[in-house]
Amino acid sequence: MEQGRRVYDIGPDFARRLKRFAAIRAGKQNVPPPISGAYNLERRILKGYPNYIKRYIRTGRWEGYVLRPDDFRRLDCFGKRVERPSAT
Repeated sequence: MEQGRRVYDIGPDFARRLKRFAAIRAGKQNVPPPISGAYNLERRILKGYPNYIKRYIRTGRWEGYVLRPDDFRRLDCFGKRVERPSAT
């Protein structure tokens, strides 16, 4: 961070989270614990960092997707889609 590098956040591993949740619901034993401690540490370290760039959209607790560069330019700072002005 001291070097001013950009940090691209591609979000949590939604597939891993869903698989873990499904295993717990199915009553399976020895389900690995969540690794949310790592995500919390990352969030704390990067809070307020000016070169932090969120590159994913969360669509639910277990769902989301990483944005392509094309999609990313059409989002505002809150992740809402913004229509591009038409070229006239």
